[in-house]
Amino acid sequence: MTKSELRAFIKKQAAACSCFTESSAALCNKIINSPQFQQASVILAYMALPDEADLDGVINRALALGKRLYIPKVNPENSTMEFFQYSGETERGAFNIQEPSSTSTDKTKPFCPEKETEPTLVLVPGRAFTPRGLRLGRGKGFYDKYLSRFFTEDGIKKGAVFAGVCLHFQLLSELPADEHDIRMDFIFQE
Repeated sequence: MTKSELRAFIKKQAAACSCFTESSAALCNKIINSPQFQQASVILAYMALPDEADLDGVINRALALGKRLYIPKVNPENSTMEFFQYSGETERGAFNIQEPSSTSTDKTKPFCPEKETEPTLVLVPGRAFTPRGLRLGRGKGFYDKYLSRFFTEDGIKKGAVFAGVCLHFQLLSELPADEHDIRMDFIFQE
């Protein structure tokens, strides 16, 4: 199947699934109890769309533990995404995704992967993943562009763990991949 065909297939699977609330809670518990989460002092999470695993449990736990927590804000005009520290204030942004509110992002600087030295866990949504870390996104390339900023010019990744987050129907044995697709280090599956 092509990437477009796979996206359509997974979208149908998601529409037929009534497991999001229960599965998301179980998945959050797996993430919270993982060494990847425990060892990270910085967490980059996401606000879930209706057909993605909800990370509210992870977000709340990270805040309770005093971890630095960031969520993305998309700029569709220049096809970029930045992560801003989560203050609890969100608004509907590009593509109808909950994002940090403009009032909170106007007061803060975005997370800077190029300068970060603390252990960082990046929780990445996707349409589908493989156990080997391949990821199929929604097709706009926002995450691949952003994650590439964690690499030096020599191609060495600095201090971050990239973790795909998926429900059972999103884990596939194979996916088509392009040169620019960034591989996950770890997959959290419910």
